[in-house]
Amino acid sequence: MQGILEGIISTKLLPENLKLFGLKTRLDAIKDAGYVIAPDEEKELEKWSKLRNALSHCPPEQHRPATLLESDLIEYRDFIAPLLERWLKQKDAGSSK
Repeated sequence: MQGILEGIISTKLLPENLKLFGLKTRLDAIKDAGYVIAPDEEKELEKWSKLRNALSHCPPEQHRPATLLESDLIEYRDFIAPLLERWLKQKDAGSSK
């Protein structure tokens, strides 16, 4: 889901010519573009990003990371859905730069 979030930020909210790598650079870019994100929302996204990176870069057979439950995915979805909705409404309303 993080990849989808990053893709929406890059393709729907920001100019196409930007070369951005990672969630942090995308969040900085949308803030610079005038989209609203509260500091606590940004911190929460960064926590989820760190978890995603830990799970995807540490094979379970080697490091035995914690598993994700369906409830974790629902929690993440419920967190990012309002953010994306707000940003898309801002874009449609011309509230971003």
